[in-house]
Amino acid sequence: MMTPIEEKKDEKIRTGMVQVSDGKSRPRPARLVLTMDAVTVQREAPVPTQPAKDKSVPHARERMVQITRQKVGGLGLSIKGGAEHKLPILISKIYKDQAADQTGQLFVGDAVIK
Repeated sequence: MMTPIEEKKDEKIRTGMVQVSDGKSRPRPARLVLTMDAVTVQREAPVPTQPAKDKSVPHARERMVQITRQKVGGLGLSIKGGAEHKLPILISKIYKDQAADQTGQLFVGDAVIK
């Protein structure tokens, strides 16, 4: 199954969908993100058929997400990249049960625009 590759020349990032297998189980879809410094494979998380009452599934590519900082744990995410590395700012880790995770709208690999 071939999927189109999205290319952002100004940010030097390419993304696309691939099938990943350990050789023992069925291949599973994953998102591949290629930057100048790294290749990241992101497993596709199961999407609930009915979103929680207060959480909507974002369908837009670009979205506004508001995170309220917690007294313990801060925002609950880690980032990589930035102008000094000539890379976009990307979410590299989301800590379980912290503020960013509780939004349900952020994913590892998402770019921070502003």
